[in-house]
Amino acid sequence: MSKFIKAIHDKSNLTVQYVSDNGSILLRSGGTIAWRFNNPGNMRPKSNGKYHGQIGIGDTKSGKFVIFESYSTGRAEKKALLRRKYNQYSLKDAIYIYAPPNENNTEEYINFLVRETSIQRATLISNLDESQLEKLMDAMQEKEGFNGQLNTQKEKLVNTTVVNVTDGTQPLSKQKITVTIGGERKELKTNSLGNLPLIPHIIVGEKIIFSTFVNGVDQVIGEVITSLESQAVTLINRSIRYTTKLISQNGISATSDNKVFKYTVASGDNLTKIAKRFRVTTHEIETWNRLKNPNQVFPGQILTIGDYAHQDLSNNSYSILKTYKVRQNDSVYKICKTFKISENDFLKANPQIKDKILIRIGENVNIPNTNQTFNVAESSNQSSTSNTHLASKDTEILSQVVDIKRSKNGKGEALAILPLNNKEAPWMPIVLREIKQWYGKKESTITKIDNYHQLTGNKLNTMVGSKQAWCASFANYCLQEAKFAKSYQPASALSFRRDNKNFVKIPAPIFGALATIPTSKGASADATNGVGHVAFVYSLDKENGRFIMIGGNQDDQITIVDKNIASFRFYVPKAYYEFAKTQKLEKKMSVDEVYNLLGLKTVKTGNGTR
Repeated sequence: MSKFIKAIHDKSNLTVQYVSDNGSILLRSGGTIAWRFNNPGNMRPKSNGKYHGQIGIGDTKSGKFVIFESYSTGRAEKKALLRRKYNQYSLKDAIYIYAPPNENNTEEYINFLVRETSIQRATLISNLDESQLEKLMDAMQEKEGFNGQLNTQKEKLVNTTVVNVTDGTQPLSKQKITVTIGGERKELKTNSLGNLPLIPHIIVGEKIIFSTFVNGVDQVIGEVITSLESQAVTLINRSIRYTTKLISQNGISATSDNKVFKYTVASGDNLTKIAKRFRVTTHEIETWNRLKNPNQVFPGQILTIGDYAHQDLSNNSYSILKTYKVRQNDSVYKICKTFKISENDFLKANPQIKDKILIRIGENVNIPNTNQTFNVAESSNQSSTSNTHLASKDTEILSQVVDIKRSKNGKGEALAILPLNNKEAPWMPIVLREIKQWYGKKESTITKIDNYHQLTGNKLNTMVGSKQAWCASFANYCLQEAKFAKSYQPASALSFRRDNKNFVKIPAPIFGALATIPTSKGASADATNGVGHVAFVYSLDKENGRFIMIGGNQDDQITIVDKNIASFRFYVPKAYYEFAKTQKLEKKMSVDEVYNLLGLKTVKTGNGTR
């Protein structure tokens, strides 16, 4: 069943646009604020956080009001508010707070409620039974005008086609696609999540044609027919190829003039396999990355191919570039990201910092100049004349293709063996970065610098407390950092199960998949609502039927734990689904081994989540 996940209010024409998780749009205009916003209590936004079921905020000439996903949700939240905030007040005192004299005729409001409900002014809200409270809410709803201006109320459901452009592993942004419908052509461009603007179905049975320029010619890449329901289309661009200069095939070590390439280790990789792909020796990779144990490369690890991964700062290989004054909300990680330097270089340039978590506002720190650049290998894109016929919902974009240049006799110009972006779970390096950044730290420390709720657009001002569960916000943050879509309710663990626009269920765990589980007592294993937990799959466990996962909010921190496969359901971003179908999880490890690979000591936990 579809559900509204977003709402936008147009103040000028008094219309709310409700967007469903299947792409349908409900246009609701006229009537009163209470009716248009599914807000029978005319509730105002919270200063921090959101109400359950809140999907938007509407600005009106009377101020801002909450927009709820449905009338029943709006009414339930009003009831919860009365019990939570006003329970110990008398009816009179409660209404003086709820409808203050500077905005309402409060005495008239109270007299109306007394007349309609027979509840006396001095009666405490806590003394009302459920039937009396429902009667009070009915009267307040009438007073707030929910059913007012009936003759102006209008609703119209508009079905749409949702289009996502991907290379099969990740969304493609800034892709120009021409859409032709009803003889009208319009050039659209994908956003950072690979989505085109929603395409409304004006006439059922009408053909939508997608095209793009290939070799200077506008070529059709797919078509669909508008239907009675909203539909989703995925345009898959598998035709991109890259040419690049990496290093010579004959295994000669790269010099400072070479371009370097950062490779993310995939599950099943080992140093020998990686070396063969790049036509280099394992010793060179060990040297470039200063690997202490060449047998312990791990999925998600980033290796530099073609240059030294780190320079020795003790030999005056850097100079102080500038000093920087620490500001509020700064962290070592954020400063290093801003100035594009490593944390190791930063800490060596600032020996006064003993704990990178504890830097003081106003403190002057040194920003080192390492005289080192890590340039991604260049790629040149030229058009190809190759053509692929497209059908149904899964279509392929004929896009820019280049000839792959090969060196002669194993010498001279390098051979481009791999695409520049390693395809396997691009968000997992972010996950590993975060567990290293916050290793051993509790949520009370993490939230001061990296409040994952706020980093993913939620207004919750802390991650501390039983009502501030942050496993889903952590997962969405990692996806967001890798340029993938978040779930539409980023603080809800089970939202990945509900958001069929952006996520797809898969039958078994694979590296990087989202492992989800309901945690409410008595909940079905396939529940899509309620309380739950989510984390990222890393490997199989050595014990049959179990797997290893990395996640936030596990005993109030980011940890690695093992779980029972049968208890979880697994999901991947829709933009990654085509690649995910080719993957299989085979490597077996223990929790201790994963920690050891990351260079960390095992954190013993009770596996508790909220």
